[in-house]
Amino acid sequence: MASTVTSARPHALSALLAQHIAGDLEDGALSSMTELFEDTDASATERIAFARFYLDLQKTGESPEAMPKADELADVLAIARA
Repeated sequence: MASTVTSARPHALSALLAQHIAGDLEDGALSSMTELFEDTDASATERIAFARFYLDLQKTGESPEAMPKADELADVLAIARA
């Protein structure tokens, strides 16, 4: 039986959780993101995309200074859905 090697990136939300457990995630970032998702009607796909965006910012050395407000994210989602 041959083994298969995959190079798929880890699920964005799992990667954030792993960073949180390791203490490598900015204080409150995960809880802020969770609260943001609860205050919007973001779909699962949109939540994952936002988490991936956050992770990509970290890779470039940038870090969002603050999570967007729920109404800001709702506006962005409305534009993206149009």
